[in-house]
Amino acid sequence: MKRMFSLFLLALAVAGCAGQAPEVPVKADYNRITFDEIQLALEKRPLQNAYELIEYLRPKYFMPRMQTTVNQGVMMREPIVYLNNVRFGKISELYNINILQIHEIVYLKSNEATQRFGIGHEGGAILISTR
Repeated sequence: MKRMFSLFLLALAVAGCAGQAPEVPVKADYNRITFDEIQLALEKRPLQNAYELIEYLRPKYFMPRMQTTVNQGVMMREPIVYLNNVRFGKISELYNINILQIHEIVYLKSNEATQRFGIGHEGGAILISTR
């Protein structure tokens, strides 16, 4: 009787392990804010523009990056904003982009931004794609 009970428990354990594996949540890409993330943020908070959205979801995008030069010493550089791959301006221009128009936001580090857009991107770049 004990042996049958043990076999039953073993079979039950094997059957339980053979089921579907639990779904592993996908880790968000820190350098990308997706449309789905934007929608979730809007459900939690009344956000009006791209600046407020980034400040809420990824505030480190706004942190100035240090650049050390021989002539000028240490300088702080902010990211440059691009709207649909066209240079839009400084971070303050994000206030002018309606959150309901945004499809995706991507942050490029300085070396990636320089490769893509040329020199002058020591602070990186924030790329906004609209719908």
